[in-house]
Amino acid sequence: MTVLTRPGRAGRASAPTWLAGLLVLGMTGCEPSGEVLLCTPGQREACYTGAPATEGVGTCHAGFRMCNAEGTDWSACQDDLTPRPEHCTNGLDDDCNGQADDCAWSQTQPMKAPRHMHQAQVLPNHEVLVTGGMGLDNLIHDSAELYDPVSREWSYTGSMRTPRRYHTMTLLPNGKVLVAGGLDGEKMEALNSAEVYDPETGHWSDTGAMENARHFHTMTLLPNGKMLVAGGRSKKDGGDALDSAEVYDPETGHWLETGELHTRRSSHTATVLPDGKVLVAGGRAADGSYLDSSEVYDPVTGKWVTSGRMKAARSLHAAARLGNQVLVAGGEYTSTPSINWSVLPLDSSELYDPHTGKWSITAAMNTRRTNYRLLQLSSDRVAAVGGYRRLSGSLDGPSSAIHAEVYDRNTQTWTATAAMGRVRGESAAVVLDDGQVLVCGGYDNESILPPENLNLDEALLFREAVDQSRSPVPPGP
Repeated sequence: MTVLTRPGRAGRASAPTWLAGLLVLGMTGCEPSGEVLLCTPGQREACYTGAPATEGVGTCHAGFRMCNAEGTDWSACQDDLTPRPEHCTNGLDDDCNGQADDCAWSQTQPMKAPRHMHQAQVLPNHEVLVTGGMGLDNLIHDSAELYDPVSREWSYTGSMRTPRRYHTMTLLPNGKVLVAGGLDGEKMEALNSAEVYDPETGHWSDTGAMENARHFHTMTLLPNGKMLVAGGRSKKDGGDALDSAEVYDPETGHWLETGELHTRRSSHTATVLPDGKVLVAGGRAADGSYLDSSEVYDPVTGKWVTSGRMKAARSLHAAARLGNQVLVAGGEYTSTPSINWSVLPLDSSELYDPHTGKWSITAAMNTRRTNYRLLQLSSDRVAAVGGYRRLSGSLDGPSSAIHAEVYDRNTQTWTATAAMGRVRGESAAVVLDDGQVLVCGGYDNESILPPENLNLDEALLFREAVDQSRSPVPPGP
């Protein structure tokens, strides 16, 4: 420590002297003020802002701080690297616990009810809302549950007014949640009803009905705070794909029809582009054939414009925006839609460039998968979770993809991560606010367990690197 005395108004400084390693600035004509320097001006020393036990472990290391010109304070610590969420696929110990890539799935408390074909949404209070889906004995749920990321427990909340599966669910700008469409629980007919969940009360209320009943549609939050619903099916099985699109205004609770799609389609994807327009890609046409076409919706004009064709026709695929591009991956295809066992899952991936309207091939996934979830981990990385891996010519039905995998747009590669333990198709998945991935429910059709054990109530957590620049990825149907 350096001891400093400063002159009074009439004083003058005398020559500095060193006493027992302390620099003392003496004064003549006044009493010393006794002010103490914290450091020597310009001095530099090591610093570390993470937990002490993590310094020097893995990627964590100290930085430095500088003493200011007056010697009265230190600068903030610079260039130190503290623990971060484990990257899982880079060979490094990012969380500085002494183990590299030590990511794994861990179980939380199970959900209150087994379900698949359901939806999940992170709420503003950090909890996760799960709704609907199919349960035991083909029961279609109207129930809803909340997951608490602190206690890692599930609890029932208010039930929806209508049982539904294959619906869409999106967070509104006011913090409430909009659910629309799907298949009902009695006649298995497509629904035009919509309802809104209030996290403050835990209750659902009816809102305006859509002009068209639909399932296997998309619902997308527009930059103006309204919701765009596009396409879908009007009947339970095959065919009857829609070209209609509607916009929901949360201020009025009403739907208004907007411009029609150029191509009738269902089981497609919808992704918001950097300029606020919406890219729709792929899906199945009214005759059941698989589509490679894409088109773009302009919220300002309310019209659709055709865009480039994908390199592969696909349905039940997933999409996410990465920077200025859009990644589309997986899905399924067959040239003979009337023969179910001929459906081939895809591992191919493509990138869409909004500036040119063209698609280009990127790396293929490690696992063929269809009807899965694609989660945005950061502005550069997405994770593919779950799904079905149907094999052409198989009469045994689909088999589920066990491993998740991560795509990095900087390296344009997919990397397999830890296995989930059990297979699960048509599950729901979200990225929590702390960066963990939550996967809940799904269907395990590879198990040798009795049928009642195939519809899952399990929920799993996975740690992956996430930053705050991620944007929501609309889940596949």
